[in-house]
Amino acid sequence: MDPLSIAAGSAGLITACGKLSLFINDVISKYKNVDATIRLLSVEITSLSQVLESIERSFKDPVLATAALTSRTGHEGAYWQNVKRSIDDCGGTLNRLQAILEALMKAEVSVLGRSRQFVTLERKSVELELLRREVTSYRETMKLSLHMISL
Repeated sequence: MDPLSIAAGSAGLITACGKLSLFINDVISKYKNVDATIRLLSVEITSLSQVLESIERSFKDPVLATAALTSRTGHEGAYWQNVKRSIDDCGGTLNRLQAILEALMKAEVSVLGRSRQFVTLERKSVELELLRREVTSYRETMKLSLHMISL
């Protein structure tokens, strides 16, 4: 496993988290009565971004990266391959979230458009909750990976 691929994957997710945070904040500012899921999603995205920033910094440090990835075979090697796969999968989840929010924000901006946006937001609430749980799971996985770097 190449430390740069984990650092690059983390950097890409940090960018995606930043874009999502902007979309979510826009949704929250437009709809004062947004579902708690949206607010929690904002917190989870921010927390995920912070963990990813720490991972990126760690893997950019050659000493830490080498120490973490010294054993590229066996269980340790498989672990870091799984971390990279989790980073890729997390990117897919963030892309799905972004697609939902972009579609919502592109709806007509008229009186009827806002009503339609709110109804769409309500309809997507269950899907957003499931995606929020996925983000939470990825955040926890990345936190564990950050601890493994330190060991």
